[in-house]
Amino acid sequence: MQARASTPGREGRTRDGADDPRRIVAAVLSAIFPGLGQALNRDGRGFAAFALPVAALLLIGLLIALAYQTRLVASILKPDAVVALLFLDVLFLGWRLIAIAHAFLAGGRARIGGVGAVGLLLVVGLAAAPQAYAGFLGLRVYETALRICPTCAGMADASGSAPARLLFAGDDPGTTTGPTPAPDGRINVLLMGVDNRTSTQGGRTDTLIVVSVDPVGRTASMLSIPRDLVDVPLPGGGIYRGKINGLLLHVNTHPDDPDLAGAGRSGTRALQDAVGELLGIEIHYYAKVDLSGFVKVIDAVGGVDVEVKRPLDDPKYREFGIDGFHVEAGLQHLDGQHALAYARVRRPVGETDFTRAARQQEVLVALKNAALEGGALELLGKLPGLLDAIGDAVRTDLPPSRYNDLAFLAEGIDGTDVVNVVMKFPLVHPSEGGDPRGAVQIPDGEAIRAMAALLFPAPGTLPTPWPTPKPTATPSSNP
Repeated sequence: MQARASTPGREGRTRDGADDPRRIVAAVLSAIFPGLGQALNRDGRGFAAFALPVAALLLIGLLIALAYQTRLVASILKPDAVVALLFLDVLFLGWRLIAIAHAFLAGGRARIGGVGAVGLLLVVGLAAAPQAYAGFLGLRVYETALRICPTCAGMADASGSAPARLLFAGDDPGTTTGPTPAPDGRINVLLMGVDNRTSTQGGRTDTLIVVSVDPVGRTASMLSIPRDLVDVPLPGGGIYRGKINGLLLHVNTHPDDPDLAGAGRSGTRALQDAVGELLGIEIHYYAKVDLSGFVKVIDAVGGVDVEVKRPLDDPKYREFGIDGFHVEAGLQHLDGQHALAYARVRRPVGETDFTRAARQQEVLVALKNAALEGGALELLGKLPGLLDAIGDAVRTDLPPSRYNDLAFLAEGIDGTDVVNVVMKFPLVHPSEGGDPRGAVQIPDGEAIRAMAALLFPAPGTLPTPWPTPKPTATPSSNP
């Protein structure tokens, strides 16, 4: 029998698109982790070339994240670090796309069909989406750093971003620089809580807290200053006779007041210098917080846990969306509105401006704990909302280069390492009746400086609480 001639090229020919499913699976695997698609294709060299560099970088990153969780988050909040991370994000995306294309093309011998082409486009889109979001988030971090940092005007000009907006009418940019902390010296920051509602005399710094961090001893000291304090000394020998909560606004609206000689023309810097003169220390940086924005910051971290020492009841409290306030004693979880109410009420029996100041410190410590509670990954998950809240509520001249140092210290400082003091009698005493300034507190300058010397000692020395604890008598073993 005569053999039939075969058609050239017909045998061994594969229809177009026959390998598309395998190509897509390989591309998906390399999208998940570069090199996995090459492993499916039994390409050992390709697997090693794409997977090993990524695995090494991820391992190094994981070890760093586990060892320095909070410091890592603070580091990526620095504008220069954000730019570097954005560059790495683009490089890594390019690496993944090359791995996806390589795995897809090597996944079969047949010509690519329509299903394969569409599948490849979908894989590339899904792979690029999370990194595009990461890049967007990085840009948001960069913009927020510029929004809250008036002294970063140079970076804002270079990037085309808008400079930091003032928090309230009568505020100043706060760009007058002060003393720089010594290497390994204490870092002293003045926290200013500003009530900026139009229904009140906006722009008054009703909350003043000095936070001092010792980088050597890894301790922190907090001192609340009464808002009704008067006769505050100014650099150069002057004295501000009004209430200290109005000093910032007064300097900015009355720059030529002869009684403010030595205060300068920046209300923010004048308030820092006045507090430093009062305590006998240098105030290096400030942080202004708008109280309505403070509510959003607390909500952004999921609320705070506060150990309430005694029940508080103020049915007349009508502020920031709260119609009457009540909280029981014990551990309580508070959202932003109720945390602010807890820090502000003073009408309940036994409560004063001084007990309120102590509660304000409790809320600040609770906020720090809430932000760090879940570690770096959880904090990164809260970042979008937190960036919005911080950008609207906070202004500071703390340079971004110090963020990671302070975050590292904050991570190592727990509640037992924080000494909280409220400036009250006998450091201050109420004025006698008839004072035209109303109900005010008169400072005892010598006693205040003596207290501050113990509360803010040399680095490495434990701060002493005030009043100084008295030694407890030990019962005698003798009959």
